[in-house]
Amino acid sequence: TSNKITFSALVGDSLITLSAYDTQNTLNVNYLSGSIDINTANIAILEQDATSNVQDLNFLSASIDQNTSDILCDG
Repeated sequence: TSNKITFSALVGDSLITLSAYDTQNTLNVNYLSGSIDINTANIAILEQDATSNVQDLNFLSASIDQNTSDILCDG
């Protein structure tokens, strides 16, 4: 014979039947969801900054290339 306990026998047919599931857990999930939304917005801002920085680097790189070319032509 087996002494295994099935998931259904332990917690029921759905997660809301878990004894630890209550209003506080729902509030915690909602809180975490809000934090995820805030982090997503912050990541989007960082991505915009990164794009701007890449554009600045490309501009500077082109300027350095032009200066190098000017120096070599004058030399």
